[in-house]
Amino acid sequence: MNTTPLLSILIATKDREFYCIESIKSILNFNSDIIEICVSDNSNSDKVKDFVEQVNSAAIKYIHTNEKISFIENFNRCMELASGKYVTLIGDDDTILKTSIDYAVYADKNNIDSISSDNNISYYWPGALKGYPDGLETIILASDGIREFHPKKYLSQLLGNGLQHYLLYPLPRTYHGIVKREKLMEVKNKTGKFFGGLSPDIYSSISLSCIIEKHYVVDVPLSIAGVCAKSASASNIRGEHAGEMSQSPLLNNIKDYKWSIYIPYFYSVNTIWAESAMKALEDMGESSLINEFNKFRLMAHATINNRKSIPKIIKRENQLLKAESKKSTAAYYGKMAQEYAVIVKNKIELIAKNKLSRKKEYTFTKVSNISDAIANFDNLNNS
Repeated sequence: MNTTPLLSILIATKDREFYCIESIKSILNFNSDIIEICVSDNSNSDKVKDFVEQVNSAAIKYIHTNEKISFIENFNRCMELASGKYVTLIGDDDTILKTSIDYAVYADKNNIDSISSDNNISYYWPGALKGYPDGLETIILASDGIREFHPKKYLSQLLGNGLQHYLLYPLPRTYHGIVKREKLMEVKNKTGKFFGGLSPDIYSSISLSCIIEKHYVVDVPLSIAGVCAKSASASNIRGEHAGEMSQSPLLNNIKDYKWSIYIPYFYSVNTIWAESAMKALEDMGESSLINEFNKFRLMAHATINNRKSIPKIIKRENQLLKAESKKSTAAYYGKMAQEYAVIVKNKIELIAKNKLSRKKEYTFTKVSNISDAIANFDNLNNS
């Protein structure tokens, strides 16, 4: 391969060896000499290490760390391996499509800082989703359109939405997106790290949005977002990601983590999203943007999503926010009713927008591994 790759594909993994190996295999199948695969492995076994040594590919940069490190530190170590002009971050049960390589070339030719897609493919590995023992893949095909956006405008909108559902906004992101490595270096030079908070993908998206002036969104998928039985997404489906912060595995191997004062202190997908995003804004020194944060909207989202799994915590946190806001009971719940109404309205509008779009959706229910998921997309795309 070239001494300086164009695209570095980052995979941080721990104890999901089978999926990580399958992901690496699927990327090697592209036989591209302009990519590198950077793997930071914190697993308790040598299975990935043995595989990497066996394939002996110059395209793979691999480190295995025996000491116990945090989820975030694993991603930072992975990023340290990267030498490509552009980087993309995927999970160890995900993969890229050839379109990622093609758009990295396009970005390089046009001096573009970041590109993402709003139509990435979802793939549930066999055993990950109840009712689909042989896997489930959903592919949305669209045109080759590309649009330009100014991230800070949409960052303000995201803050107004309580820092929820960042993937619905046209913001730069390393996770399943393509970003110039020099921009991530700029983040590190300012904050001391590439990734922070408790969610590396959200932290990275928000910090990059503070420095990238123009971001581009394409319609074609760039990657496949996998969900295996061991993944956080599968656990969330089962309602396992909620409780007191002391129950969060994301705090494992992190000493004296300082939770943002702006975010309610309990464990949920909603609060982890918001806290990691807020950490990025704090680290980037964006005090004016922090003032746009709508804590009531965050609490409304968290109440809707967690009221059944952790009702006592939700009741407590609503009482704490009411006291903090110094609103009467009637005024507080009137305000929250307004936030619920906006959330429902936005959801209805999103569903209507998706139904009215001309995008074609295809579903496959017998997909044994992620290489087959790539083949399904290629067959559809070439038909």
